Amino acid sequence: HFSVASHRARVHGSLMRAIGMMRHLACLFLASFLPACFGAWKAAPESLTAEYALETYLTTQFAVEPEQLPKVYVYNLTSEYRDLDCEHLAKGSEEKHECLYGKKVQTHWTNGAEVVLQDPLWWAIPRVFYSHILEYQGRVHTPEEADLFFIPAFGYRRYDKGHEIDWSCPDVNTLLSKLPYLNSESASKHFFVFGKVGIGGYECDFLRPKTQKDNKEVESLLSDINMLALETGWPRKNRDNQFGLTYPNPAWGLSVPDATKLVAAARGQKKDILVSANYRWHGKWTHGKELRRNLTMKCKEDVDCDFSFRTDAPSTINTQQRSVFCLQPPGDTMSRKSIVDSIVLGCIPVLFNVEQAKLWPWHVKEWNKVSVMLAPEQQGDFMNALRAIDGETINQYRDNMAQESHKLMHIKDSDHNDWFVATLEGLQSATQ
Repeated sequence: HFSVASHRARVHGSLMRAIGMMRHLACLFLASFLPACFGAWKAAPESLTAEYALETYLTTQFAVEPEQLPKVYVYNLTSEYRDLDCEHLAKGSEEKHECLYGKKVQTHWTNGAEVVLQDPLWWAIPRVFYSHILEYQGRVHTPEEADLFFIPAFGYRRYDKGHEIDWSCPDVNTLLSKLPYLNSESASKHFFVFGKVGIGGYECDFLRPKTQKDNKEVESLLSDINMLALETGWPRKNRDNQFGLTYPNPAWGLSVPDATKLVAAARGQKKDILVSANYRWHGKWTHGKELRRNLTMKCKEDVDCDFSFRTDAPSTINTQQRSVFCLQPPGDTMSRKSIVDSIVLGCIPVLFNVEQAKLWPWHVKEWNKVSVMLAPEQQGDFMNALRAIDGETINQYRDNMAQESHKLMHIKDSDHNDWFVATLEGLQSATQ
């Protein structure tokens, strides 16, 4: 019975691909008579935004007034309180740049631009944050001046073959003894930065107040300290003072000129793929694996959809560059690194759950302007739902992504209106 069902599925898939290819060839033959046959995504203008105007806009967007930056006090903790930082490496060296942002990836764009992007490690957020804040113009050295207090202790509980091994977590009481300005009144102005999803049980004990239930005073103090992690909004299993940070993406570690060059190139990129899908079949989230499986089957049947599971940065980036829409189904949680990657690379993210549009509000203010949300009744026929989006709307999405992507980027050296400053401004607003 299983072999018959498998055979039928293979025959059905082959038939649908053949029909799709026949439709595609017919469109090619009739192109001069019926341009609309290609769909709005190919008929759409290359760009609605002049490149010079976009670059001027972005240069203005990246600008900050130093006196308006949130004031942050940084505790002087030795390296034993961090699993890894990059501060032992020479400032400006290639070794330090790679330690912070990962390996470089050369990209080529249809407007002729060549931009060197990055392949960042998503758990490197704390080391990037720590390295930047040491040179931050809003750093202060007395507690009286501070709006916020950063505790540069980070690391996570690791696992090895099913056995928990604590490689880096410092003792809670020892850590607290190093924080002289932490008390019940100031705790809500203090914060940690964590490099993983904040709902997975990877946190060290100083990020898990309930581990201190035998000492209610310490438990209460830790509960009042803010935690910044990759995702904390759904499912809400943790404290209300946990806030989501976006994943690192290929546009981290750039200069302002290279960042503006990237956004202009992504905005004007000519597309030859309507929809791309890049993911594994997994998902702890209810129905996540089933949704991904169904999307994959539909994608493989359609000539305008590119499905693969690519893990190397060059090919992943190249596919997103070339795609109009990038499918972003939930997996283990609602967030995906690919959501952020696709925005900075000019591929409109396609979301499948309303909870995804609640992610990272400090960095993405209005998800409806930079992404397509497919309702449950549209998900079974998602390809036609996306084909139905007209060219003007597609261009508006691409304009919006170009204009809003600066808060997803991290500009190396000095301070700009980017991911780092958006994070501090968001936290300052949340703690007032």
